[in-house]
Amino acid sequence: MREKKKLTDIKIQLTLDIYDLAWMASLAVLFVIMLEMFYRMIVNYNGRYETDVKYYVTDIAQTGEEVHRLMGFMFKVFYNINRGTLEANVYLAAVIVLIVIVSYFVIRYFVESDGYIDTVPRRSMQFMALAMLFIGPIYMPVLHEYFYIKSFYSFAWHSPTQQSMTLFAMISAVCFIEMYMTYEKKGIRPRLWTATMVSTLIATGFKPSYTIDLALAIVVMFVIDLIKGRREGFAKRFGQMFIMGCSIVPSGLYMIWLYFKEFAESTQLDEEHEILLSIAPLLEYKGLWAAVLFGITFPIVVFVFNSSRFKDVKYRVILYIFIMGVLQWAFIEETGTRANYGNFTWGRMIGCWLLTLAACPVFLETRYDKDLLGRNSKKRKTFITLTSAVLVLAICSQAYYLWLVVTGRGWYH
Repeated sequence: MREKKKLTDIKIQLTLDIYDLAWMASLAVLFVIMLEMFYRMIVNYNGRYETDVKYYVTDIAQTGEEVHRLMGFMFKVFYNINRGTLEANVYLAAVIVLIVIVSYFVIRYFVESDGYIDTVPRRSMQFMALAMLFIGPIYMPVLHEYFYIKSFYSFAWHSPTQQSMTLFAMISAVCFIEMYMTYEKKGIRPRLWTATMVSTLIATGFKPSYTIDLALAIVVMFVIDLIKGRREGFAKRFGQMFIMGCSIVPSGLYMIWLYFKEFAESTQLDEEHEILLSIAPLLEYKGLWAAVLFGITFPIVVFVFNSSRFKDVKYRVILYIFIMGVLQWAFIEETGTRANYGNFTWGRMIGCWLLTLAACPVFLETRYDKDLLGRNSKKRKTFITLTSAVLVLAICSQAYYLWLVVTGRGWYH
């Protein structure tokens, strides 16, 4: 019996290794595809469409345009290494692969924190991490005919700033969540505080949108915590929250500097530009309900069936960031020659990304724990059927969209 058990153990380990190798192979294939795609974007493939990739990688570097954002500085350095685009191309492809890898660790963190690490197979978490790149708008020509433009949420293959922000925003969110979940029992751990500060600052250097979401979410969470705590330990609780909040102060200072460099100075040069509180972005959005329904179908379905998950601190933090991202997009408007330089729409995008990412572990846990939603219940069967169908439709839609982008059909669909 002991010998058979050993053989079984070896067989199981071999199976897991095969899945791991398959996942790593898929990441290698993804890297190669991304190299090709970004190369085509850099050279303006077929002359059919301009991309943010081309603007950052070559246009800024060749024209000597003054830059104030991290992406511009980086690509200038890359370009000046050998007066070419190889380094930038490799960086962009690596970022996409790193997004998948970090997504896996985020999903694993949630699964382990929920107590399901022995229930959910590693291969399933790896699959969901890879699928995250493609869980976007469901393309149905009659009902919702958009892959990207006019979609509430989609991964922007043409935007290196969005991709880089997403990578570091995930790290920032998890570090903050862990710090926030444990500060009362373990105090504020310096490593988590530093990791939150650094990752948030880097994400802000690429796009400020995520930091606006996080800052607003922090304010709401802290106010609620202080009210709930009442007078008991108020001073200590307030002090700890203040210290946690200071982790995003460097990002805030950078945003103030960026505002004066890119917006206030342009006003001095008689270029009209304003950032206004307005409901116009919301009112002017055509087909909003279809865009929301088809854009974030997966997290909607997952959390409609699992709304109780928001009682858990980490899911609640993600929900607050999502809400603040939507509010940022809906009520902040830019006008004038520099309209859209603030990229407030990306607050909604990163909020949708994090909400979708948080839905992945919930989906997997419900899939593998048959007692969740009731063993063999109609509710459980409906959940599995709906989420599986939505997942397949989303992945097929966005994989086809990626094919259109890679083959030079443009990112504006």
